[in-house]
Amino acid sequence: MDKKVTVIPPKPQIPGWKWVGIYCRVSSSSKKQLRSFSSQASGITQYVIRHPDWKIADIYLDVESGADALKRNEFQRLLYDCVSHKLDLVVVKSLSRFSRDTIVALEAVRKLRANGIDICFMSEQIYYTDGVDEQLLTIYSSIAQDELEDHSMNVRWSIEKQIADGTSALYNKPCYGYRQDDNGDLVIFEEEAAVVRKIFNSYITGMSIVKIKAALEYDGILSPKGRKQWPKRTIECILENTKYYGTAIIYKTYKPTYRDKRVNNQGEHDKFASENNNPPIIPKEIFDMVQAEKKRRSNVETDENGVRQRKNTKYSTKKSI
Repeated sequence: MDKKVTVIPPKPQIPGWKWVGIYCRVSSSSKKQLRSFSSQASGITQYVIRHPDWKIADIYLDVESGADALKRNEFQRLLYDCVSHKLDLVVVKSLSRFSRDTIVALEAVRKLRANGIDICFMSEQIYYTDGVDEQLLTIYSSIAQDELEDHSMNVRWSIEKQIADGTSALYNKPCYGYRQDDNGDLVIFEEEAAVVRKIFNSYITGMSIVKIKAALEYDGILSPKGRKQWPKRTIECILENTKYYGTAIIYKTYKPTYRDKRVNNQGEHDKFASENNNPPIIPKEIFDMVQAEKKRRSNVETDENGVRQRKNTKYSTKKSI
């Protein structure tokens, strides 16, 4: 005799019509993650449909890490709509999709509840109405945060292992003047490489960053982002990029933890240099001459006490014309 299973949805705890906001999140735009996106949205939609007095008002979709709420535009839109009383209920697949940060999760739930919004986490089978068990929420969100930290450490270990043994694809990340061939190796893109040489040669012959910028724009040369205007910082980065003489360096900047912003590596973290990594656009001698000239022109000097201070120079950004 074949068994037949029928889903009997639970009755809503609060009578009356509810406008529902569905929140879904994945951490990247990979095919696997996008399939998860579809699965989340479909599963939650079916769950909502099984409740006769629930009606979908909007669906909020984020492709972003769960660690930083400010970067999640749809999460912020969800909170705004809740404060604007456009929703009565928010349904999320799991607490880890809502936030992997305990403090963020608690603050968001409190904000929603303060505006009379209910929250449903399907996987944990938690439905928050008037009585919010913050202890239970803290336990679940702490587990989600620990999982994120463990995952972050595992990913970082894997990336650093590939960097250390020279197999990381990060060494061949293209920059202005290069393209990747079918094997993923860097090859010179001559049209842009000529511009790179022009920038280096202009600098060592005495031109300031501002004058180089003006010359590039006068010649109608587009910036690496395809714009008519060349940011001064873009030119500075080109003059500092070791790839142009064939050496790729990783960890010039780094994030101390997954929560932190990227900072310049001043010796706190190992750097990895892959020499003869790619065909050079300029000789290393030209690169070294530019670095020496940059140091000579610098409007920052260190006194005998180790204090960095500005000095007057005709190459100061504020005085360059």
